[in-house]
Amino acid sequence: MRIEEYQINLLLKKVSAEEEAMLKNVIHKQFGVSVGLTPKELSEMKLEVLTPLLNMLRGLVLTKQHKPDIRGAHYSLQSKSLPRKVVFGRVDNMDSQE
Repeated sequence: MRIEEYQINLLLKKVSAEEEAMLKNVIHKQFGVSVGLTPKELSEMKLEVLTPLLNMLRGLVLTKQHKPDIRGAHYSLQSKSLPRKVVFGRVDNMDSQE
């Protein structure tokens, strides 16, 4: 078993069936080949298809694990009074310092 196959098998445990179907569809559109995600089908897959599949799967899992809580951030900002004006300090001319 190649390392890519092993990593894909581990990552597939973290995605839903709907997300698996989406990955299959993207690979089919991009490379024009139908892919299966069983260990046997992964072992028969070319490395040129396996590597992008692994990278997409890594990105999907990473996004799911570390997605920001946008609603929570929005509600926390509503309770704070934020300044309406931003002021920066004086910036000296870089040419005059040389």
